[in-house]
Amino acid sequence: MTQSVLLTVDGQEIRASAGMTILEAARAAGIELPTLCHQEGLPPRTSCFLCAVRVDGHESLQPACAAPVREGMAVTTDSAEIAKARRTALELLFSDHAGMCVAPCVTACPARLDVPRFIGETRRGDLRAAIAVVKERLPLPAVLGRVCAAHCEAPCERRRVDEMISIRLLHRYVADADLKSDSPYLPERKPPTGKRVAIVGAGPTGLSAAWFLLQEGHACDLFDSAPKPGGHLRRLPYDVLDEETRDSEIGVIMRLGARFHGGWTLSSKDSFDDLRRRHDAVLLALGASSGASDSERKVETDLLESLGFEVAQKGVSVDRETGRTDHEGVFAAGEVVTGPSSVVRAVAAGREVAVSIAQHLRGETVKGPEKLLYFRRGKALDEEAEILYGNVTRAARAETTAAGLAPEGAVHEAERCLQCSCAKENDCKLRRYGAEYGARPHRFSGERRALDRDASHPEIVYEPGKCILCGLCLKIAEEAGERLGLSFAGRGFATRVVVPFGGGMSEGLEEAARQCVEACPTAALSRK
Repeated sequence: MTQSVLLTVDGQEIRASAGMTILEAARAAGIELPTLCHQEGLPPRTSCFLCAVRVDGHESLQPACAAPVREGMAVTTDSAEIAKARRTALELLFSDHAGMCVAPCVTACPARLDVPRFIGETRRGDLRAAIAVVKERLPLPAVLGRVCAAHCEAPCERRRVDEMISIRLLHRYVADADLKSDSPYLPERKPPTGKRVAIVGAGPTGLSAAWFLLQEGHACDLFDSAPKPGGHLRRLPYDVLDEETRDSEIGVIMRLGARFHGGWTLSSKDSFDDLRRRHDAVLLALGASSGASDSERKVETDLLESLGFEVAQKGVSVDRETGRTDHEGVFAAGEVVTGPSSVVRAVAAGREVAVSIAQHLRGETVKGPEKLLYFRRGKALDEEAEILYGNVTRAARAETTAAGLAPEGAVHEAERCLQCSCAKENDCKLRRYGAEYGARPHRFSGERRALDRDASHPEIVYEPGKCILCGLCLKIAEEAGERLGLSFAGRGFATRVVVPFGGGMSEGLEEAARQCVEACPTAALSRK
Protein backbone atom coordinates (compact mmCIF):
# COMPACT_ATOMS: atom_id res chain seq x y z
CA MET A 1 0.00 0.00 0.00
CA THR A 2 1.38 3.40 -1.00
CA GLN A 3 2.17 5.57 2.00
CA SER A 4 0.80 9.10 1.99
CA VAL A 5 1.97 12.34 3.57
CA LEU A 6 0.06 15.41 4.66
CA LEU A 7 1.40 18.79 3.60
CA THR A 8 0.15 22.34 3.25
CA VAL A 9 0.23 24.18 -0.08
CA ASP A 10 -0.80 27.84 0.01
CA GLY A 11 -2.63 27.21 3.28
CA GLN A 12 -4.54 24.24 1.85
CA GLU A 13 -3.99 20.82 3.41
CA ILE A 14 -3.47 18.13 0.80
CA ARG A 15 -2.51 14.47 0.88
CA ALA A 16 0.09 13.17 -1.53
CA SER A 17 1.72 9.84 -2.15
CA ALA A 18 5.17 9.45 -0.65
CA GLY A 19 7.75 9.89 -3.39
CA MET A 20 5.78 12.56 -5.23
CA THR A 21 7.40 15.89 -5.99
CA ILE A 22 5.80 19.16 -4.88
CA LEU A 23 4.88 19.82 -8.51
CA GLU A 24 3.09 16.48 -8.84
CA ALA A 25 1.30 16.89 -5.52
CA ALA A 26 0.21 20.45 -6.32
CA ARG A 27 -1.13 19.50 -9.74
CA ALA A 28 -2.98 16.51 -8.30
CA ALA A 29 -4.72 18.97 -5.96
CA GLY A 30 -5.64 21.31 -8.83
CA ILE A 31 -2.88 23.84 -8.11
CA GLU A 32 -1.12 24.61 -11.37
CA LEU A 33 2.54 25.62 -11.36
CA PRO A 34 4.38 27.01 -14.38
CA THR A 35 7.23 25.08 -15.94
CA LEU A 36 9.10 25.04 -19.23
CA CYS A 37 11.45 22.09 -18.75
CA HIS A 38 9.19 19.47 -17.16
CA GLN A 39 7.19 16.69 -18.78
CA GLU A 40 5.28 14.04 -16.92
CA GLY A 41 7.05 10.71 -17.06
CA LEU A 42 10.51 12.20 -17.58
CA PRO A 43 13.13 12.90 -14.89
CA PRO A 44 13.16 16.53 -13.64
CA ARG A 45 15.59 18.88 -15.37
CA THR A 46 15.32 21.94 -13.06
CA SER A 47 16.80 24.06 -15.87
CA CYS A 48 14.12 26.77 -16.19
CA PHE A 49 13.47 27.33 -12.44
CA LEU A 50 10.00 28.59 -13.33
CA CYS A 51 8.35 26.22 -10.85
CA ALA A 52 10.23 27.80 -7.93
CA VAL A 53 8.34 27.68 -4.61
CA ARG A 54 9.02 28.65 -0.99
CA VAL A 55 9.35 25.72 1.41
CA ASP A 56 9.38 26.56 5.11
CA GLY A 57 12.77 25.81 6.62
CA HIS A 58 14.76 26.45 3.43
CA GLU A 59 16.69 29.67 2.92
CA SER A 60 16.31 29.67 -0.87
CA LEU A 61 13.44 28.93 -3.23
CA GLN A 62 13.12 25.29 -4.30
CA PRO A 63 12.33 23.81 -7.75
CA ALA A 64 8.96 22.12 -7.26
CA CYS A 65 9.64 19.64 -10.07
CA ALA A 66 12.51 18.02 -8.13
CA ALA A 67 11.71 18.65 -4.43
CA PRO A 68 10.04 15.57 -2.82
CA VAL A 69 7.07 16.01 -0.50
CA ARG A 70 7.44 15.20 3.18
CA GLU A 71 5.12 15.01 6.18
CA GLY A 72 4.16 18.41 7.60
CA MET A 73 5.81 20.36 4.77
CA ALA A 74 4.49 23.91 4.28
CA VAL A 75 4.75 25.22 0.72
CA THR A 76 3.99 28.63 -0.78
CA THR A 77 3.55 28.74 -4.56
CA ASP A 78 2.33 32.30 -5.02
CA SER A 79 3.93 35.42 -3.51
CA ALA A 80 5.63 38.62 -4.62
CA GLU A 81 9.01 37.00 -3.99
CA ILE A 82 8.16 33.97 -6.12
CA ALA A 83 6.65 36.05 -8.92
CA LYS A 84 9.81 38.16 -9.04
CA ALA A 85 12.02 35.05 -9.24
CA ARG A 86 9.92 33.60 -12.05
CA ARG A 87 9.91 36.91 -13.90
CA THR A 88 13.70 37.11 -13.67
CA ALA A 89 14.05 33.52 -14.89
CA LEU A 90 11.91 34.37 -17.91
CA GLU A 91 13.83 37.56 -18.62
CA LEU A 92 17.10 35.62 -18.60
CA LEU A 93 15.67 33.17 -21.11
CA PHE A 94 14.48 36.01 -23.35
CA SER A 95 17.95 37.59 -23.23
CA ASP A 96 19.27 34.55 -25.12
CA HIS A 97 16.25 34.14 -27.42
CA ALA A 98 16.50 34.88 -31.14
CA GLY A 99 12.90 34.35 -32.16
CA MET A 100 9.98 36.71 -32.72
CA CYS A 101 6.49 35.95 -31.44
CA VAL A 102 4.59 37.14 -34.50
CA ALA A 103 5.39 38.53 -37.91
CA PRO A 104 6.43 42.23 -37.84
CA CYS A 105 3.39 43.15 -39.93
CA VAL A 106 1.17 42.03 -37.04
CA THR A 107 2.89 44.17 -34.42
CA ALA A 108 2.90 47.17 -36.78
CA CYS A 109 -0.87 46.96 -37.35
CA PRO A 110 -2.78 49.04 -34.75
CA ALA A 111 -5.54 46.41 -34.84
CA ARG A 112 -3.09 43.48 -34.62
CA LEU A 113 -4.57 41.80 -37.71
CA ASP A 114 -3.27 38.25 -38.12
CA VAL A 115 -1.77 39.00 -41.52
CA PRO A 116 0.04 35.68 -42.15
CA ARG A 117 -3.08 33.66 -41.35
CA PHE A 118 -5.43 35.59 -43.62
CA ILE A 119 -2.84 35.59 -46.41
CA GLY A 120 -2.39 31.85 -45.93
CA GLU A 121 -6.14 31.29 -46.42
CA THR A 122 -6.05 33.56 -49.49
CA ARG A 123 -3.17 31.57 -50.93
CA ARG A 124 -5.20 28.37 -50.46
CA GLY A 125 -8.06 30.02 -52.33
CA ASP A 126 -10.44 30.00 -49.35
CA LEU A 127 -11.61 33.61 -49.40
CA ARG A 128 -14.44 32.85 -46.97
CA ALA A 129 -11.94 31.70 -44.36
CA ALA A 130 -9.71 34.67 -45.19
CA ILE A 131 -12.45 37.26 -44.58
CA ALA A 132 -13.37 35.49 -41.32
CA VAL A 133 -9.78 35.95 -40.12
CA VAL A 134 -9.71 39.60 -41.21
CA LYS A 135 -12.99 40.39 -39.47
CA GLU A 136 -11.69 39.01 -36.18
CA ARG A 137 -9.92 42.39 -35.98
CA LEU A 138 -11.19 44.65 -38.77
CA PRO A 139 -14.97 45.04 -39.19
CA LEU A 140 -14.34 47.50 -42.08
CA PRO A 141 -11.63 45.83 -44.21
CA ALA A 142 -12.89 47.08 -47.58
CA VAL A 143 -12.94 50.66 -46.25
CA LEU A 144 -9.49 50.26 -44.71
CA GLY A 145 -8.27 48.65 -47.91
CA ARG A 146 -8.73 52.11 -49.40
CA VAL A 147 -7.94 54.55 -46.60
CA CYS A 148 -5.49 52.76 -44.26
CA ALA A 149 -1.92 54.08 -44.05
CA ALA A 150 -0.70 50.45 -44.30
CA HIS A 151 1.54 50.57 -41.23
CA CYS A 152 1.89 46.79 -41.63
CA GLU A 153 3.86 46.96 -44.86
CA ALA A 154 6.94 48.96 -43.86
CA PRO A 155 8.52 46.23 -41.64
CA CYS A 156 7.60 43.35 -44.00
CA GLU A 157 10.33 40.68 -43.98
CA ARG A 158 9.85 40.21 -47.73
CA ARG A 159 11.88 43.40 -48.19
CA ARG A 160 14.91 41.25 -47.32
CA VAL A 161 14.36 39.56 -50.68
CA ASP A 162 12.79 42.16 -52.99
CA GLU A 163 9.64 44.21 -52.21
CA MET A 164 7.14 44.29 -49.36
CA ILE A 165 3.82 42.44 -49.66
CA SER A 166 0.78 44.50 -50.70
CA ILE A 167 -1.04 43.65 -47.47
CA ARG A 168 -3.57 46.50 -47.56
CA LEU A 169 -4.63 45.67 -51.10
CA LEU A 170 -4.85 41.98 -50.24
CA HIS A 171 -7.40 42.51 -47.48
CA ARG A 172 -9.20 44.97 -49.76
CA TYR A 173 -9.36 42.22 -52.40
CA VAL A 174 -10.70 39.68 -49.90
CA ALA A 175 -13.24 42.16 -48.50
CA ASP A 176 -14.44 43.34 -51.92
CA ALA A 177 -14.94 39.75 -53.03
CA ASP A 178 -16.97 39.09 -49.88
CA LEU A 179 -19.18 42.16 -50.36
CA LYS A 180 -19.91 41.10 -53.95
CA SER A 181 -20.86 37.57 -52.90
CA ASP A 182 -24.44 36.38 -52.49
CA SER A 183 -24.07 36.24 -48.70
CA PRO A 184 -21.38 38.52 -47.21
CA TYR A 185 -19.73 37.02 -44.14
CA LEU A 186 -21.50 37.39 -40.80
CA PRO A 187 -20.00 35.83 -37.66
CA GLU A 188 -22.10 33.77 -35.30
CA ARG A 189 -23.81 35.61 -32.46
CA LYS A 190 -24.04 34.12 -29.00
CA PRO A 191 -27.54 33.75 -27.51
CA PRO A 192 -29.09 37.07 -26.42
CA THR A 193 -27.94 38.17 -22.99
CA GLY A 194 -30.74 40.64 -22.42
CA LYS A 195 -28.15 43.40 -22.01
CA ARG A 196 -28.30 46.62 -24.06
CA VAL A 197 -25.45 48.98 -24.89
CA ALA A 198 -25.92 52.58 -26.02
CA ILE A 199 -23.15 53.70 -28.38
CA VAL A 200 -23.02 57.46 -28.85
CA GLY A 201 -21.36 58.05 -32.20
CA ALA A 202 -21.75 55.84 -35.27
CA GLY A 203 -18.31 56.41 -36.77
CA PRO A 204 -15.53 53.82 -37.12
CA THR A 205 -15.10 53.34 -33.34
CA GLY A 206 -18.80 53.00 -32.60
CA LEU A 207 -19.42 50.67 -35.54
CA SER A 208 -16.44 48.52 -34.57
CA ALA A 209 -17.54 48.27 -30.94
CA ALA A 210 -21.05 47.28 -32.05
CA TRP A 211 -19.64 44.53 -34.30
CA PHE A 212 -17.84 42.85 -31.42
CA LEU A 213 -20.50 43.42 -28.76
CA LEU A 214 -23.23 42.01 -30.99
CA GLN A 215 -21.22 38.80 -31.36
CA GLU A 216 -21.30 38.47 -27.56
CA GLY A 217 -25.10 38.48 -27.64
CA HIS A 218 -25.59 42.06 -26.44
CA ALA A 219 -28.03 44.42 -28.14
CA CYS A 220 -26.50 47.63 -29.48
CA ASP A 221 -28.17 50.99 -30.15
CA LEU A 222 -26.09 53.43 -32.20
CA PHE A 223 -26.98 57.10 -31.66
CA ASP A 224 -25.71 59.83 -33.98
CA SER A 225 -26.65 63.35 -35.00
CA ALA A 226 -26.26 62.42 -38.69
CA PRO A 227 -29.10 60.79 -40.62
CA LYS A 228 -26.92 57.77 -41.54
CA PRO A 229 -24.15 55.84 -39.75
CA GLY A 230 -20.52 56.30 -40.78
CA GLY A 231 -19.33 59.43 -39.02
CA HIS A 232 -16.01 60.65 -40.41
CA LEU A 233 -16.17 58.06 -43.21
CA ARG A 234 -18.95 60.11 -44.82
CA ARG A 235 -16.70 63.15 -44.98
CA LEU A 236 -13.91 61.47 -46.95
CA PRO A 237 -13.61 62.42 -50.65
CA TYR A 238 -15.22 60.05 -53.16
CA ASP A 239 -11.91 59.39 -54.88
CA VAL A 240 -10.58 58.12 -51.53
CA LEU A 241 -13.64 56.13 -50.42
CA ASP A 242 -16.61 55.51 -52.71
CA GLU A 243 -20.15 55.49 -51.33
CA GLU A 244 -20.96 51.94 -52.46
CA THR A 245 -18.06 50.38 -50.57
CA ARG A 246 -18.68 52.45 -47.45
CA ASP A 247 -22.42 51.82 -47.31
CA SER A 248 -22.12 48.12 -48.16
CA GLU A 249 -19.65 47.48 -45.40
CA ILE A 250 -21.60 49.49 -42.83
CA GLY A 251 -24.68 47.57 -43.98
CA VAL A 252 -23.05 44.27 -42.97
CA ILE A 253 -22.61 45.56 -39.42
CA MET A 254 -26.21 46.68 -39.32
CA ARG A 255 -27.37 43.25 -40.58
CA LEU A 256 -25.57 41.68 -37.64
CA GLY A 257 -28.19 43.37 -35.48
CA ALA A 258 -27.15 46.94 -34.67
CA ARG A 259 -29.97 49.48 -34.43
CA PHE A 260 -29.29 53.02 -35.67
CA HIS A 261 -30.95 56.15 -34.27
CA GLY A 262 -30.12 59.14 -36.48
CA GLY A 263 -30.76 62.79 -35.80
CA TRP A 264 -30.03 62.25 -32.10
CA THR A 265 -27.87 64.73 -30.23
CA LEU A 266 -26.21 64.39 -26.86
CA SER A 267 -27.20 67.89 -25.87
CA SER A 268 -27.86 67.82 -22.14
CA LYS A 269 -27.43 65.91 -18.93
CA ASP A 270 -31.05 64.82 -19.17
CA SER A 271 -30.50 63.12 -22.53
CA PHE A 272 -27.39 61.42 -21.18
CA ASP A 273 -29.12 60.26 -17.98
CA ASP A 274 -31.98 58.90 -20.07
CA LEU A 275 -29.52 56.78 -22.06
CA ARG A 276 -28.02 55.39 -18.89
CA ARG A 277 -31.44 54.49 -17.49
CA ARG A 278 -32.43 52.58 -20.61
CA HIS A 279 -29.16 50.74 -21.16
CA ASP A 280 -26.83 48.50 -19.19
CA ALA A 281 -23.73 50.29 -20.46
CA VAL A 282 -22.91 53.39 -22.48
CA LEU A 283 -20.01 53.94 -24.85
CA LEU A 284 -18.97 57.44 -25.86
CA ALA A 285 -17.54 57.08 -29.38
CA LEU A 286 -17.95 60.63 -30.57
CA GLY A 287 -15.52 61.58 -33.30
CA ALA A 288 -13.63 64.84 -33.51
CA SER A 289 -15.48 67.69 -35.22
CA SER A 290 -15.19 68.05 -39.00
CA GLY A 291 -12.52 70.22 -40.57
CA ALA A 292 -10.53 70.66 -43.75
CA SER A 293 -7.67 68.68 -42.21
CA ASP A 294 -6.96 66.62 -39.08
CA SER A 295 -5.12 69.61 -37.62
CA GLU A 296 -8.39 71.55 -37.68
CA ARG A 297 -10.50 68.81 -36.14
CA LYS A 298 -11.02 68.71 -32.39
CA VAL A 299 -13.08 67.08 -29.66
CA GLU A 300 -15.88 69.17 -28.17
CA THR A 301 -14.75 68.94 -24.54
CA ASP A 302 -17.12 71.66 -23.26
CA LEU A 303 -20.12 69.35 -23.66
CA LEU A 304 -18.30 66.49 -21.94
CA GLU A 305 -17.39 68.72 -19.00
CA SER A 306 -20.99 69.87 -18.70
CA LEU A 307 -22.02 66.24 -18.36
CA GLY A 308 -19.61 65.82 -15.48
CA PHE A 309 -16.76 64.02 -17.27
CA GLU A 310 -13.16 64.69 -16.43
CA VAL A 311 -11.43 65.89 -19.59
CA ALA A 312 -7.78 66.07 -20.59
CA GLN A 313 -6.09 68.07 -23.32
CA LYS A 314 -7.26 65.80 -26.17
CA GLY A 315 -10.61 64.55 -24.87
CA VAL A 316 -12.38 62.70 -22.08
CA SER A 317 -10.18 61.06 -19.43
CA VAL A 318 -10.39 57.27 -19.17
CA ASP A 319 -8.53 54.38 -17.65
CA ARG A 320 -5.98 53.62 -20.36
CA GLU A 321 -6.25 49.85 -19.99
CA THR A 322 -10.04 49.57 -20.05
CA GLY A 323 -11.61 52.75 -21.44
CA ARG A 324 -13.67 53.24 -18.27
CA THR A 325 -14.70 56.77 -17.37
CA ASP A 326 -15.38 58.03 -13.86
CA HIS A 327 -19.11 57.33 -14.46
CA GLU A 328 -20.20 53.80 -13.53
CA GLY A 329 -21.00 51.73 -16.61
CA VAL A 330 -19.85 54.45 -19.00
CA PHE A 331 -16.87 53.91 -21.31
CA ALA A 332 -15.19 56.06 -23.96
CA ALA A 333 -12.91 55.22 -26.87
CA GLY A 334 -11.59 56.54 -30.15
CA GLU A 335 -11.22 60.20 -31.04
CA VAL A 336 -13.29 61.36 -28.07
CA VAL A 337 -10.32 60.16 -25.99
CA THR A 338 -7.30 60.57 -28.28
CA GLY A 339 -8.29 63.48 -30.47
CA PRO A 340 -8.12 63.21 -34.30
CA SER A 341 -6.81 59.82 -35.36
CA SER A 342 -6.64 57.40 -38.28
CA VAL A 343 -9.52 55.13 -39.24
CA VAL A 344 -7.59 51.95 -38.41
CA ARG A 345 -6.76 53.22 -34.92
CA ALA A 346 -10.40 54.17 -34.41
CA VAL A 347 -11.51 50.68 -35.45
CA ALA A 348 -8.92 49.09 -33.16
CA ALA A 349 -10.13 51.24 -30.26
CA GLY A 350 -13.68 50.01 -30.81
CA ARG A 351 -12.65 46.37 -30.50
CA GLU A 352 -10.58 46.98 -27.39
CA VAL A 353 -13.28 48.87 -25.51
CA ALA A 354 -15.86 46.23 -26.53
CA VAL A 355 -13.82 43.68 -24.57
CA SER A 356 -14.03 45.89 -21.46
CA ILE A 357 -17.74 46.51 -21.87
CA ALA A 358 -18.42 42.79 -22.28
CA GLN A 359 -16.49 42.10 -19.07
CA HIS A 360 -18.57 44.73 -17.26
CA LEU A 361 -21.84 43.26 -18.55
CA ARG A 362 -20.81 39.79 -17.36
CA GLY A 363 -20.13 41.17 -13.90
CA GLU A 364 -16.42 40.40 -14.15
CA THR A 365 -13.47 42.52 -13.09
CA VAL A 366 -12.91 44.90 -15.99
CA LYS A 367 -9.34 44.36 -17.18
CA GLY A 368 -9.59 45.15 -20.87
CA PRO A 369 -8.08 43.00 -23.64
CA GLU A 370 -5.69 40.20 -22.77
CA LYS A 371 -2.12 41.46 -22.50
CA LEU A 372 -0.08 39.59 -25.08
CA LEU A 373 3.68 39.63 -25.29
CA TYR A 374 5.20 40.64 -28.62
CA PHE A 375 8.89 39.79 -28.54
CA ARG A 376 11.51 40.35 -31.20
CA ARG A 377 15.22 40.23 -30.56
CA GLY A 378 16.43 42.85 -33.04
CA LYS A 379 16.60 42.68 -36.81
CA ALA A 380 18.20 39.77 -38.59
CA LEU A 381 21.80 40.43 -39.57
CA ASP A 382 22.63 40.18 -43.26
CA GLU A 383 24.24 36.77 -42.83
CA GLU A 384 21.23 35.55 -40.83
CA ALA A 385 18.82 36.86 -43.47
CA GLU A 386 20.80 34.94 -46.07
CA ILE A 387 20.29 31.73 -44.07
CA LEU A 388 16.57 32.40 -43.59
CA TYR A 389 15.67 33.75 -47.02
CA GLY A 390 18.60 32.96 -49.30
CA ASN A 391 16.66 30.31 -51.20
CA VAL A 392 13.55 32.45 -51.76
CA THR A 393 12.88 33.16 -55.44
CA ARG A 394 12.73 36.87 -56.24
CA ALA A 395 9.33 38.12 -57.42
CA ALA A 396 8.19 41.74 -57.77
CA ARG A 397 4.89 43.01 -56.39
CA ALA A 398 1.77 42.43 -58.46
CA GLU A 399 0.59 45.26 -60.66
CA THR A 400 -2.38 47.22 -59.36
CA THR A 401 -5.07 49.43 -60.84
CA ALA A 402 -7.58 51.85 -59.36
CA ALA A 403 -9.72 48.79 -58.64
CA GLY A 404 -6.93 47.21 -56.58
CA LEU A 405 -5.60 43.72 -57.22
CA ALA A 406 -6.88 41.44 -59.95
CA PRO A 407 -7.50 37.81 -58.88
CA GLU A 408 -4.23 36.61 -60.38
CA GLY A 409 -2.42 39.53 -58.70
CA ALA A 410 -3.92 38.61 -55.31
CA VAL A 411 -2.76 35.00 -55.69
CA HIS A 412 0.70 36.24 -56.68
CA GLU A 413 0.96 38.51 -53.62
CA ALA A 414 -0.31 35.80 -51.28
CA GLU A 415 2.30 33.39 -52.61
CA ARG A 416 5.05 35.96 -52.01
CA CYS A 417 4.32 36.06 -48.25
CA LEU A 418 7.14 34.42 -46.27
CA GLN A 419 4.77 33.32 -43.45
CA CYS A 420 7.38 34.48 -40.94
CA SER A 421 5.27 34.28 -37.77
CA CYS A 422 6.49 31.86 -35.14
CA ALA A 423 5.11 28.34 -35.61
CA LYS A 424 4.00 28.35 -31.95
CA GLU A 425 2.84 31.94 -31.64
CA ASN A 426 -0.40 30.86 -29.97
CA ASP A 427 0.91 28.06 -27.74
CA CYS A 428 4.48 29.05 -26.91
CA LYS A 429 4.94 28.60 -23.17
CA LEU A 430 7.74 31.16 -23.01
CA ARG A 431 5.47 33.80 -24.51
CA ARG A 432 2.47 32.83 -22.36
CA TYR A 433 4.36 32.89 -19.07
CA GLY A 434 6.25 36.02 -20.13
CA ALA A 435 2.94 37.85 -20.45
CA GLU A 436 1.49 36.31 -17.28
CA TYR A 437 4.42 37.39 -15.11
CA GLY A 438 4.98 40.77 -16.78
CA ALA A 439 8.46 39.87 -17.99
CA ARG A 440 10.52 42.62 -19.60
CA PRO A 441 12.07 40.67 -22.48
CA HIS A 442 14.82 43.19 -23.12
CA ARG A 443 15.82 43.73 -19.51
CA PHE A 444 19.08 41.83 -19.97
CA SER A 445 20.69 42.90 -23.23
CA GLY A 446 23.84 41.74 -24.90
CA GLU A 447 24.92 38.80 -27.02
CA ARG A 448 22.18 36.53 -28.28
CA ARG A 449 21.91 33.29 -30.19
CA ALA A 450 22.10 33.52 -33.96
CA LEU A 451 19.08 33.06 -36.19
CA ASP A 452 19.46 29.76 -37.98
CA ARG A 453 17.25 27.09 -39.49
CA ASP A 454 17.86 23.39 -40.07
CA ALA A 455 15.21 21.94 -42.38
CA SER A 456 17.09 18.75 -43.25
CA HIS A 457 14.57 16.52 -41.45
CA PRO A 458 11.62 15.45 -43.66
CA GLU A 459 9.00 16.33 -41.02
CA ILE A 460 10.35 19.03 -38.73
CA VAL A 461 12.39 22.23 -38.64
CA TYR A 462 14.99 22.99 -35.97
CA GLU A 463 15.74 26.63 -35.11
CA PRO A 464 18.49 26.70 -32.47
CA GLY A 465 18.04 30.42 -31.82
CA LYS A 466 14.68 29.67 -30.22
CA CYS A 467 15.99 26.83 -28.05
CA ILE A 468 15.95 27.42 -24.27
CA LEU A 469 18.06 24.30 -23.57
CA CYS A 470 15.31 22.64 -21.55
CA GLY A 471 16.61 19.23 -22.60
CA LEU A 472 13.18 17.67 -23.14
CA CYS A 473 13.95 16.56 -26.68
CA LEU A 474 17.14 14.83 -25.49
CA LYS A 475 15.26 12.78 -22.90
CA ILE A 476 12.38 11.98 -25.26
CA ALA A 477 14.81 10.72 -27.90
CA GLU A 478 16.56 8.63 -25.27
CA GLU A 479 13.30 7.17 -23.93
CA ALA A 480 12.21 6.38 -27.51
CA GLY A 481 15.41 4.40 -28.05
CA GLU A 482 16.68 6.55 -30.91
CA ARG A 483 19.81 5.05 -32.48
CA LEU A 484 21.80 8.32 -32.29
CA GLY A 485 19.43 10.66 -30.46
CA LEU A 486 20.32 14.20 -29.45
CA SER A 487 22.85 15.83 -27.14
CA PHE A 488 24.13 19.26 -26.11
CA ALA A 489 27.32 20.62 -27.66
CA GLY A 490 29.27 23.81 -26.93
CA ARG A 491 29.21 26.18 -23.97
CA GLY A 492 27.38 29.42 -23.16
CA PHE A 493 25.66 31.12 -26.10
CA ALA A 494 27.25 28.58 -28.44
CA THR A 495 25.42 25.67 -26.79
CA ARG A 496 22.97 23.94 -29.09
CA VAL A 497 21.22 20.63 -29.57
CA VAL A 498 23.07 18.41 -32.02
CA VAL A 499 23.04 14.84 -33.29
CA PRO A 500 26.12 12.95 -31.99
CA PHE A 501 28.94 11.97 -34.33
CA GLY A 502 28.08 14.72 -36.81
CA GLY A 503 24.80 13.15 -37.81
CA GLY A 504 21.89 15.04 -39.34
CA MET A 505 18.60 15.75 -37.59
CA SER A 506 16.86 13.05 -39.64
CA GLU A 507 19.31 10.50 -38.22
CA GLY A 508 18.93 11.71 -34.64
CA LEU A 509 15.11 11.71 -34.68
CA GLU A 510 13.98 8.75 -36.74
CA GLU A 511 10.97 7.88 -34.54
CA ALA A 512 10.43 10.60 -31.93
CA ALA A 513 10.37 13.76 -34.06
CA ARG A 514 6.68 14.54 -33.54
CA GLN A 515 6.90 13.82 -29.80
CA CYS A 516 9.78 16.29 -29.53
CA VAL A 517 7.83 18.97 -31.43
CA GLU A 518 4.83 18.56 -29.13
CA ALA A 519 7.00 18.78 -26.01
CA CYS A 520 9.12 21.76 -27.15
CA PRO A 521 8.00 24.78 -25.06
CA THR A 522 8.98 27.23 -27.81
CA ALA A 523 9.23 26.67 -31.56
CA ALA A 524 12.84 25.52 -31.59
CA LEU A 525 11.34 22.35 -33.02
CA SER A 526 8.26 22.72 -35.22
CA ARG A 527 6.45 20.77 -37.91
CA LYS A 528 7.05 21.65 -41.54
